[in-house]
Amino acid sequence: MNQRLVFLLLLVLCVGVAQAQPGIRGGMNFATLSTLNWDGASRDAQVAGKAGWQLGVFYQQPLAGRWSLVPELQYSYQRLDLQVEDNSVNDGSYAGHYALSLGYLHVPMWVRAAFRKGYLEVGPQLSMLVNAHETGTETMGSFFGSTTSAVDRPAGDRYARADVALGIGGGVQLTNTVDLSLRISAGLLSLTSEYAAPYNYGGSLRNQVAQLSLSYQFKKPVAE
Repeated sequence: MNQRLVFLLLLVLCVGVAQAQPGIRGGMNFATLSTLNWDGASRDAQVAGKAGWQLGVFYQQPLAGRWSLVPELQYSYQRLDLQVEDNSVNDGSYAGHYALSLGYLHVPMWVRAAFRKGYLEVGPQLSMLVNAHETGTETMGSFFGSTTSAVDRPAGDRYARADVALGIGGGVQLTNTVDLSLRISAGLLSLTSEYAAPYNYGGSLRNQVAQLSLSYQFKKPVAE
């Protein structure tokens, strides 16, 4: 299934390239998580964001006037510190405190409006989690007591593989081929399942990421 999804993502970027303006984009990001829950005191999460990085390719397809469509394929490495506690299950509890890293394959589809040397853009983003890692400690409780252990493990199976987000951003053109951009995206789906406790945190955790990037756009080929 993952191979088919990657194929479809690459196909989106290939369609229309002959008439488009391709480019590469890279930079740093700051990732955190929305921890809003409706369970009161039974679940709690604290997040400290960290800096990561992203690298991708894109193309700009002119539409009409100032408008253009900008699909992108991007790998994003996101880091944060996560402290969670879940007491939502009778005779069971879960607590964890670990450094979490997430590697995503993002496919944003931006609608861009250009204004002189700058632009604004907005659009949806489809994401696939390709790797995750946790390093820290976790405590599992039961009627008979609790057990704390150190963890240093791959964690791709502990978080949702797919995510959907909405993003907004803008940029300024530094030269004819180089621009600087700032984007913010908010995930619409939780990374965790509410049925995960007592073996994982079951509260809602949604991606929130800010990206600062430099991009280089190749010159559009001259039609023969």
